[in-house]
Amino acid sequence: MVLIVKCDEANVRTVRQAWERHGRPDGLRTLLEAEVAAGVQQPTRLKEGSAALALLWSMRMKRFWVSVADGIADASGPPSTTVALASYEAEVEPFHGFLLKHIHRPAMQALPCREKLLSRMAVGWDSSTNQPSTKPDSSAPAGSERMEICLHDLRECVEVTRRVVDHVQGLLDELQLHDPRRL
Repeated sequence: MVLIVKCDEANVRTVRQAWERHGRPDGLRTLLEAEVAAGVQQPTRLKEGSAALALLWSMRMKRFWVSVADGIADASGPPSTTVALASYEAEVEPFHGFLLKHIHRPAMQALPCREKLLSRMAVGWDSSTNQPSTKPDSSAPAGSERMEICLHDLRECVEVTRRVVDHVQGLLDELQLHDPRRL
């Protein structure tokens, strides 16, 4: 998951740089329209360094994450490794070449079980160090209550993220900004 965060940070930097380059447009649609006018959609791909390409990859990875998180939140669903692999195959693998496929597929199969993933997400927080804490905190909810809060928050995050992804992808589709290349 750290790799997803690092890639997302790089994509956000690219979008910000494009935003600066295009005179700080007042919205995402305006930024993407400026990129269309600048010719970022080339015959078979998007121009490297464009906000459109960065957003396209960011949305692919967010759809992957949403699919994984949704599956993990479903206690009656398949094991986390099955969820992660199916999510990868549906959302990202079509755009990965040989090397990336052979890195990501084993990584999906090495995920901890659902219970371990959720217990790691449902840790307490040590406000004195501003770090996650596994120490008991008398003011914090108990383990099962904390797990329910975590599941609720995870489901809410999935729904909000899904709406954002659908909106951004809708703009990319409307403006015909696409790039089917494999990496």
